[in-house]
This record gives sequence, structure tokens and C-alpha cells, in this order.
Amino acid sequence: QTAPRIIDALNRQGQGSETWALANPWSTDWYWCGLTAYRSDLWELEWHKEVGIKQDGDTRGVCGSLLRRKSDGYQMCVWGTHPIWRDGNAYWARDAIRQSASAIKECSDKGAPSVFMCDCNTVETWQVQEELESSVGGTWDLAMGYGYDQIYIETFPKNVGAYFEGKSVCGNCGQSGCQDACSNPAWAYSDHPPVEVSIDTIDMTTRMLGQPQEIPANFSS
Repeated sequence: QTAPRIIDALNRQGQGSETWALANPWSTDWYWCGLTAYRSDLWELEWHKEVGIKQDGDTRGVCGSLLRRKSDGYQMCVWGTHPIWRDGNAYWARDAIRQSASAIKECSDKGAPSVFMCDCNTVETWQVQEELESSVGGTWDLAMGYGYDQIYIETFPKNVGAYFEGKSVCGNCGQSGCQDACSNPAWAYSDHPPVEVSIDTIDMTTRMLGQPQEIPANFSS
């Protein structure tokens, strides 16, 4: 159970009032799901859901949470997954979305826009985006992608906001994609670099008035 240890490490390194928490419980029932770690001094957890799935005999999962920002009540659905790898075939990322679509829509029905993050084990980002739009609905953008790691945001009918400054973390720090032989401390001992992006969120009032409100949120996968 590495996830609680990561939260403990983040809290030890936190400065001032900065605190971190885990939105989803760890379990082998939804193994390899994208657990949500969030700044608990800034966001309140209002709902979470864990979807266990089977892929080619392997247990995987899709995990989500509904977070409310304490400063202004802004809400966001945050989802993550890590489907199996089969030669970079996008089928398995699409399969994970199909199997969890009802849960993703359940969160969306609470009135919040959605973010979907993944180690998607495919570089065919257009296929992942197409599956989000066909299975979940609405329109989605790829806010940041580098290799297998990707961050998608909903743009309609709900709009997460304007994304900017997307980047990989130390993307040129070594060879990637060769499992243990490429394990890199700069990537938390993964074999490929994580990605991050900043978002200027837009609340419903200013969206209706056409006036963006610049309140940055940062996401990484």
C-alpha cells in the first residue's frame, strides 16, 4: 500500500498550512486505478467512487472523486486509471473508459466538470479522447500528453477552464518505456515521466457572463 506512504511523505514535506489527503481507499479490487491525492487545505472531498474492472484476466480500476474548493465552492470531478499494456494498443484505455462511463457520468450529474488522467499505455491520444466523447459524452480536450501519460479536460457542456503550461517532469532525464531497466528516481522510479498542467478554472456565473475568472488549479498524472 504505497499510496498512504506517499501522502505521509507529502505531509512531511509540506510548508505552512499545506496538507495532503487521499480521496480513494487503496484496494486490490480496483488495482492500478488512479487514486486521487489532493491538497486538503484547499479542497474538500465531497464524493468518491472506485470501479474495479477486468482486462484480459488482469484486475485494474478507475477511481474518481468530487472535490470542492474551499475558497469559492468551485467543484471538479477528478478521474484516473492505468489500463493494461498490450503493445501500445489503445483498445485497453478505451475499454477502461467504457467500463467506468456510468460512474464518470454519475459524478458529472452532480454539476461539476471533469478531468480524466491516465497512464493510458498508448500514445494514440485521439482514440482516448474519442472514447471519452462517445461513452461519457460532451467534448474533451487533451490538456497535456507525453508518451503514455495524459490529462484530458471536459470543455462542453461543462467547462473545466483554460489549460496552460503543460509539461512533462524531467522528460529528457533518461530512456523510457523499458520497465525496470528504465526505472528513474526523477520519475518516482517509474519507467516514464509524469506530466502536469495548470488550469484557469471558470465558475458558472462568470462563464454565463463570458468573463473568465483566473483561479489556477494544478493537476499531474
